Amino acid sequence: MRSDERALRLLVAGIAWPPETFIRRLLVGLVDAGVEVTVGSARSPHRGPDAEPRVRWRPMPTWDAPMPLRVTRLAAMAARAALAGRSDLRTMAAAAPRGTTPRDRLRRWNMWLPFAGGRWDLIYFPWNSAAVAYLPAFDLGMPVIVSCRGAQVSIAPHNPRRAEINQGLGRSV
Repeated sequence: MRSDERALRLLVAGIAWPPETFIRRLLVGLVDAGVEVTVGSARSPHRGPDAEPRVRWRPMPTWDAPMPLRVTRLAAMAARAALAGRSDLRTMAAAAPRGTTPRDRLRRWNMWLPFAGGRWDLIYFPWNSAAVAYLPAFDLGMPVIVSCRGAQVSIAPHNPRRAEINQGLGRSV
């Protein structure tokens, strides 16, 4: 990369940390190639024996926490989003399904708010099920790449209990 070029900014979303070995190798290879990699995960990639200090971290908290902590995190993410990503909030609100329970709506916002206000050159989902869960990211004006592999392609779309994958894959194309 020339000194006057800006590094490609990549968000890798919908993964757990530490990731599967092949995904970790991909991330390390991208960093080595000069890509600015941001990992969207619940756990920080900067701590523990599996730490990878060369990637950035975009916290994507899970819903599994005591109610006061969930509400505090939601409020903090909403405040950041209101300052940095108002148009993203409108896009996400338009994508929210109607007729869901308040708890389901809060859970969905907990998943979607980390994207608000973020700007990357590319968003990458290593799993198609994650891409389906984060469908509003497709409408944020950034290119999205989804890896479709294994049982999530050959089995899950045909499983009636996983209908959201089949429906979501059709929406994301």
